[in-house]
Amino acid sequence: MPDADALAVVAEFVEAEFEKRRLKEELTKVERSLKSLKEQVLTVFEKSGVQNMTMDGMTVYLSHQIAARLKEDRSYAVGVVRGWAPELVKEDFNMNQVSALFREQFREGGMSLADFTEELPAAIRECFDVNDWFDVRAKLA
Repeated sequence: MPDADALAVVAEFVEAEFEKRRLKEELTKVERSLKSLKEQVLTVFEKSGVQNMTMDGMTVYLSHQIAARLKEDRSYAVGVVRGWAPELVKEDFNMNQVSALFREQFREGGMSLADFTEELPAAIRECFDVNDWFDVRAKLA
């Protein structure tokens, strides 16, 4: 059994974890409220004909946002964008997806990480390091 000092560290971790969860829950509520209030502020600004207001040291203002959304097949769009702005088109992959594939194949293989890594194709071993580590997490009991 750990000594009193070690137990105090774990207790402090548990207390901090509960505080983090409480704050996340509170933040979620505040963000929901802000989403609703943004719609109301847009209406107030539109009816008042103003683009900004300063209150209690904070300026609330309209910010014009522009974003593109894909409406055609992605592969077709890649070709179109490559012709229009080639610097935007990159051949790439998502490392989170690569890591997820490694995790999935490792778990299915039922072997040690060293053996799993050795079984990977040589080109994959040249490109990637496969590492593991332990993290401390908490869940409600």
